[in-house]
Amino acid sequence: MISVTDALKDAEANLEVRAIRCLPLGRVRGGAAAVKGEIMRYLADLAWAPDAILHNPSLTWSVINDQIMRVSAGRDHAIGTVELRMDENGLIGAVFAPDRPRKEGPGFVERPWHGRLFDYKQYHARWLPFSGEVGWIVNGQQFIAWRAEVLSWQIAKQR
Repeated sequence: MISVTDALKDAEANLEVRAIRCLPLGRVRGGAAAVKGEIMRYLADLAWAPDAILHNPSLTWSVINDQIMRVSAGRDHAIGTVELRMDENGLIGAVFAPDRPRKEGPGFVERPWHGRLFDYKQYHARWLPFSGEVGWIVNGQQFIAWRAEVLSWQIAKQR
């Protein structure tokens, strides 16, 4: 009943929420803050796109310690950085950023953003999380803004 488009294409952010695919419920477009937010969402989603970890030359990596890696992407006015925190099995178990833009009123406010990934299963030699959730910390209170369970996953065919 509800569909969401959450995309970054040609350095333009696009977030749309619709009911029954035709009734608009919300929309966010453009601007450096929106682009930074989309980049950060992509970085946090790398656990669901493990091939991108190895093959995306636009990613900049740094090792913080044996359990935390930091990954960045973007350019000019829109650069996003997310911490990937490993679980006891060496898989991405949590994500964190101190400054993910959040739409509040007419503008964006950078807020601490967190998430966790779990229920890993092996699929075609890849370990993938089949459950995840993310949210913000606003005025010291944590809340979950998005929660999902993957029902199926497949490797896209080369074009």
